[in-house]
Amino acid sequence: MDATSTPPSTPPAPPARPGAAALQLLRPVFWVLLLLAVLAAVLGSAVLWLGRTEEGTRWLLARIPIVQVQGLKGALFGGSLAADRLRVSWGGGQAWVLIDRLAAEGVRWEFRPDRRTWAGVSFTRLAAARVEVHTGPPSGQPAQLPTSLALPLRIASARVEVGELQIVDLAPMRGISGRAAISDSGWHHAEDVQVASWDRWAMQGHARIASTRPFTVEGEIQARALDDRYDGSLRAAGPLERLTLDAHLRSQPQAGRAAPSADVHAVVQPYAAWPFAALSARTEALDLSALASAAPETRLSGSVDVNGGGSQAPLAAQVRLDNALPGRWNERRVPARQVALDVQAAGPERNHLLLQRLDVALDRKSTRLNSSHRC
Repeated sequence: MDATSTPPSTPPAPPARPGAAALQLLRPVFWVLLLLAVLAAVLGSAVLWLGRTEEGTRWLLARIPIVQVQGLKGALFGGSLAADRLRVSWGGGQAWVLIDRLAAEGVRWEFRPDRRTWAGVSFTRLAAARVEVHTGPPSGQPAQLPTSLALPLRIASARVEVGELQIVDLAPMRGISGRAAISDSGWHHAEDVQVASWDRWAMQGHARIASTRPFTVEGEIQARALDDRYDGSLRAAGPLERLTLDAHLRSQPQAGRAAPSADVHAVVQPYAAWPFAALSARTEALDLSALASAAPETRLSGSVDVNGGGSQAPLAAQVRLDNALPGRWNERRVPARQVALDVQAAGPERNHLLLQRLDVALDRKSTRLNSSHRC
C-alpha cells in the first residue's frame, strides 16, 4: 500500500429517526406535566385535608378573621358539622351574628349548581339552639338600595330549626322551623315557616325576594294570638323600593260591643326620605295591648290616612281616632279619649311639617290647637 495514499473517510452517521427526535422535544413537556400533576395532587390532598378532616377545618376557620368557632365537631366537606358556638362579625366587630349549638346534617357540596352560582351546599337539617343578630350602631347615612343581592354560593336546607331568634332589642322569636334557600335560581326564599311564639303571636307563612333589581318581594303571613283573641294576616308584594302591604286583623264580637278589627293598606318606600307613599288604616275597638306586650290597653276606633307620598307631590296626613278606654299612663292606658290631626308637608325631604289641626280630648279635659304651625 502506498504510504502517501489518503485514508478512507469516516462513513456518515445514519439520519436520526423521526420518533426519537419527537421524544427529545416532548421530554421537557412531559416533565412539566408531571410537575403539574404532582402539584395538583399536593393541592388536592391539602384541600381534602382542610375540608374533610376536623383538624383541617379547624385550621382553616381559625384563619378567617371574621369567624370565631368554639367546640367544633366534624368537617366542612364531611356529612355533618357541629359547633358549640359560632360567631361571624363585621363592621369592625360592632355587628355580628352569634349562633349557639349549631348542628348541620346531610351536608352535600356541588360545583356550579346553576349558571348564577359557582358552588352550592345543601343540608337535610340545619339547627341552632339560639341565634342572636346585632346590626351595630346606625351609620348616620341614609339607606341606599343595594345594587345586587346575588351571592356566588347557593345555600339550601330541607329543614331549618331555631330554638330562639333574637334580633337587636326586638322580642325574641321562639320555636322557628321551615325550609330555606339562598341564591336559588335568582331568589332567596323561606317556605313553610312556623314561629311558635313571638311576643303575643304564633305565625306561619312564606316569603321570597329576587336577588337582582328591582328585588321583587312576595310573601304572606298568617298569625294567631296566643290567647286566641285575634287572627291576622299580612301580605307583601312588589319591588323592594316600593312595597305594597295589606294587613287584616279580626276578633270575636264581645257582649254589647262591636267585634275588634283593623285593616291597613300601605305603600312603603324604605329608601325614601318619607317611608309611606300611601297609607290607609281603619280600626274598630282595637286593643293595642293584645298586639304587643309593651303596648297600652286601648279600644280604638277610627282612621288614619296618608296621601301624596311621591317625591314631588305634597304630603297630607289625617288622623281621626276615638279611644273608648282612656286612662292613666301608670295604668297602662292612654289618657286621650279622642284625637284629630291634620298635617301637610311639601318637598322631597319632608323636613318641614305644617300642622293644620290638632284636637286632643283628654280623659278629664280637652286641648285644641286649630291653627297653622310650622315645624
